Amino acid sequence: MESFRRKIDAIDDKIADLFAKRLELSRQIGKEKQKNAQNINDYNREKAIIARLAKEFPEDKDILNRLYQTIFSISKSLQRDLTRTCDYEDFLLQSLSNTDFTSATKAKVGVQGSEGSYGYLAAKEIFANPSINYYESFEDIFASVNKGECEFGVLPIENSIYGEVNEVYDLLDKNNSYIVADFKLEINHYLLGKESSNISEIKEVLSHYQALGQCRDYLSKIPNIKITSSQNTALAAKYLALSERDDLACIGSKECADLYGLKILDENIQNNQANYTRFIVIKKDMEVYKDARIISIIIEVANKPGALFDLIGKFAALGLNLIRIESRPIAGSKFDFRFYLNFEGNIKDNKTRKLLSELHNSNEYFSFLGNYVEV
Repeated sequence: MESFRRKIDAIDDKIADLFAKRLELSRQIGKEKQKNAQNINDYNREKAIIARLAKEFPEDKDILNRLYQTIFSISKSLQRDLTRTCDYEDFLLQSLSNTDFTSATKAKVGVQGSEGSYGYLAAKEIFANPSINYYESFEDIFASVNKGECEFGVLPIENSIYGEVNEVYDLLDKNNSYIVADFKLEINHYLLGKESSNISEIKEVLSHYQALGQCRDYLSKIPNIKITSSQNTALAAKYLALSERDDLACIGSKECADLYGLKILDENIQNNQANYTRFIVIKKDMEVYKDARIISIIIEVANKPGALFDLIGKFAALGLNLIRIESRPIAGSKFDFRFYLNFEGNIKDNKTRKLLSELHNSNEYFSFLGNYVEV
């Protein structure tokens, strides 16, 4: 075993020496591209290299392809550092703020539903003294922010049990608002009823579809129960408070019980006690606060082998930590997808800006959603 390892060590030394020489040549090529204002991407050249090596080493062509995709990404990251600042980088730099997010304490904030909703609870946690406007739908929140009715909007984007709020993902793609902060709210669901209600006599449960999904296990144990979806947990509680039915219950927060004079029939009924919903804070104009550390983008890559691998390789080459990759179908297409990416970074970093600029300039579709803080 030791003799094999010594041979591998000797080969590794030669590989490292040759790789260092290759990187130096890549830097020289990058300088030439800079002089001639050339794009650092040369996919025809990459294909030619891989095709030549595949002929020389046919049994290992797939492994060589993966290896050289990584080498190409590293080489281009070096060349990217040499390229001049472009208009898109200037656009990103203009959004940098000298303040931190906590300075936005008395803002006018839009949430969905009514007082007592989880969006309301999130807004109260995020902002010290918000003036809250209530809207019927998530789309209405985006519209209010874009029109200037509210400075910020607070929307749920994913739940640790039930997954993504797809409507919000799609609205982020359609609108020009930007994410400036996010917040994780612990969700404890309560079964609420009228003061005269008895849990054994409940025939129907009303709530938002996400809350119903998060409590599916509990609801499945109630025989012959009717499940009815509502626009919002707080609106369901409000409807129940105005109803005269003793056999109707809703799922909502403890605050809903207090606000609407409802009785808690059961508590902590979610499938998993570690139940969190991530809320995003949107703003019309892009602003990157001092303590921002997460970047979100939407990107559409070419529908060809290795395209997604090449995209991920760009982040790996720069040491940027990808937190999440989520695919969403493109409306009107036949199984084409756009990708939502979350990664750790700040546009103050030169390499991060240059990568974003490259992605903006070299892909079929690119949208920068924001560089934001975790509250």
